[in-house]
Amino acid sequence: MSREVNLGEVEVEVTWREPTVTSDVGAFLIFRSHESGDEFAVGETFVRYIFSDIEGRSAECEFTITVEAVDDKIPNIRNCPDDFTASYQIGSDSATATWVEPTASDDSGYAYLHSKTNEPGSIFHLWTFMHSVTYTFSDAANNIALCTFFITFEPVDTEAPIVHDCPQVVEVEVEQRENGSFVRWDGPNVEDNSGSYDVILETDLQKGSFFPIGLTHVAVSFVDPAGHKSECTTDVIVSRVDRLQPLVHDCPGDIIWGISNEEERANVYWDEPTASDNSGQVVLSFRSHNPGQFFTLDGSSKEVKYIFQDSSRNEALCKFRVSVEIDEIPPQIVGCPGNMERTIPSNNNDVYIDWEDPIAEDNTYHVSLVHQSHHGGDLFYEGETEVTYIFQDSAGNENLCSFLITVHKGTTFLT
Repeated sequence: MSREVNLGEVEVEVTWREPTVTSDVGAFLIFRSHESGDEFAVGETFVRYIFSDIEGRSAECEFTITVEAVDDKIPNIRNCPDDFTASYQIGSDSATATWVEPTASDDSGYAYLHSKTNEPGSIFHLWTFMHSVTYTFSDAANNIALCTFFITFEPVDTEAPIVHDCPQVVEVEVEQRENGSFVRWDGPNVEDNSGSYDVILETDLQKGSFFPIGLTHVAVSFVDPAGHKSECTTDVIVSRVDRLQPLVHDCPGDIIWGISNEEERANVYWDEPTASDNSGQVVLSFRSHNPGQFFTLDGSSKEVKYIFQDSSRNEALCKFRVSVEIDEIPPQIVGCPGNMERTIPSNNNDVYIDWEDPIAEDNTYHVSLVHQSHHGGDLFYEGETEVTYIFQDSAGNENLCSFLITVHKGTTFLT
C-alpha cells in the first residue's frame, strides 16, 4: 500500500485491516513486524505476519508500505503590493509607476519567479486608467502562486506653463526731439499641459504702451489652474538718436568763371557754404577745393564738394561744378538811375540826395562793383555833379552806370 506525506514531514501513521488465519486444528499469530496504526517513515517498509498451528504448520502474510513525500503546497508569497494609486502628468498619454517587488518561498526550499506582466518603472499607456500587474511564482513541483494588484492612475499637474520667445531686451530709437515711443514686440508664446492659463500683468507698462526715454522693466506672469506660475520679463530701452543730416546753407550753384583771351587759368572764388544741425554740433569733414584755387581753361568742369557731419555721423553734401570760359561780354546793369534835379532855397548851399544803387548781372559767376563815385544820401552842392558806378566781371569786362545830379538855387528864402 502507498501513503503520501507533505513535503517536510518524516513519517505518517498507516492503518490497515490486519490479516487473520483459519485452521482445522487451530492457528495463532506468532510474529508480526508492524501493526496497524504504526508510524512509517518516508520510503518503503516491509511488513510481515507469521501464523502457525499446533501441528507446526505456518503461514505468512507480507506486503510493502510505501510512504512518499509529495509537494502540493503553492509557494508562499511575501510583500505582494496592495492596490495603489499613481499619478501622471496631465495631458500625457503614458505614465510610470514604481513598487517594491514581491518575493516567494517554498517548503521545498526552491521557489522562483516564473513571470511578471510589468516591473517597477514600466511605462503604462493610458488607454485605460486602471492596470493590473501579476507576478507568477512556481516551485519544483510546478505549484503556482499568483500576486496580482491594481494600479489606478490619476492626473496631476506639476508643470508650470512653458514660455517661448520671451524677448530679454527690446531696443527702440527715436529722434532727438521725441520723449518716448509706443513699443510693440513679438512674443511671448505660452503653452500649458492643462490647455489654459491666466495672464497677470505685473507692471503698468506692457507691450504696446508708450515707453519714456531710458530703461523700463516689463513683467507678465502666466498661471495655470494648478497655481503653477511662469514669468516673462523684458527690458525696454528707448534711446534718442540723431538721424537728421545737417542743414546746408548757401550752397553755391554751378559756377562759370570768365577769363580773357590772354588767360589759360584763373583763381576762382566763391562764398563757402555753412551748415547747422539739430544737435548743435556740425563740422566740415571734407572739402575738395578751396576758394581762390586755380582752375584751368580745358573745356571741362570740375566738381567741388563740401561734406558736413554732425556728432552722430549724419552727413550732408553740398556740391557744384566750376568751369572756366573765355568771356567777352560785359556785365548788364540793372536799375541805373536817370539824371536828377533838385532846387534849394536861395540862402542854402547844399542838399542831401538819395537813390537806390544799381546792380549788375553777368553771364559768368563773378561780377563786382569796382568803382562808385558817390553814395545815395550824400551831400550835393549847387551845380552839376556826375555820379558813376563801374561794374567788372572776372574776365575784366566792364560796364558803366552814369547819371547827372543838378542842384539849382531857387528864389525862396528859408527862415
